[in-house]
Amino acid sequence: MEVTHPEMVQTLAKPGKELVDEMTRAKWAVLAKAISQVLAASDYLDSAKKQVVYNKPGILAAPLPRIMPELSAEQAHLLHMAIGICGEAGELLEAVYNSITKDEPLDMENVVEELGDVEFYMEGFRQGTGTTRVESTEGNINKLSERYEGFHYSDQQAQDRADKVGFETPFSQELSSDPIPESTVPSGDSVANINDDGGALIHLQ
Repeated sequence: MEVTHPEMVQTLAKPGKELVDEMTRAKWAVLAKAISQVLAASDYLDSAKKQVVYNKPGILAAPLPRIMPELSAEQAHLLHMAIGICGEAGELLEAVYNSITKDEPLDMENVVEELGDVEFYMEGFRQGTGTTRVESTEGNINKLSERYEGFHYSDQQAQDRADKVGFETPFSQELSSDPIPESTVPSGDSVANINDDGGALIHLQ
């Protein structure tokens, strides 16, 4: 079956309507906590990048390692690009999350800017490894064609990951078999009761 990468993404990305229909307070609690932790880590990583890579004065410090790796110029470049991808992706996540929790329109000007920044670092990484975007998208198509029969999404196929059979880690196996207990969610009518940053969120029954 011939398919372009944009067509595949449009077909395989789980519809937002399904995500909304399946969302519970327990699920949102897990998601909100994870997002808060990622955003905090992303902000720290970005500050570290500015201090270490751009030589911006800063106050970040950490215990000195016993041994510092001897980085080659190529490794340093790839590390810089990978850090940049993580940092910019975190800013994109923050834009979407803030729009939801603050009940505000998504700032599309900022979104376009962050997407451009992600593209910058991804292209820099590709140049550093001698790969192309075509190779990445074709590899992605080949992988997901094995995971999703006929390029039709289902939760079961997403969990089974047919392309990764035999490569699951004990940690991922433990996570996949651990259901989210509803009983662990604090009482209250609004998701705001379980959001780490106290943002005003939609009400879920």
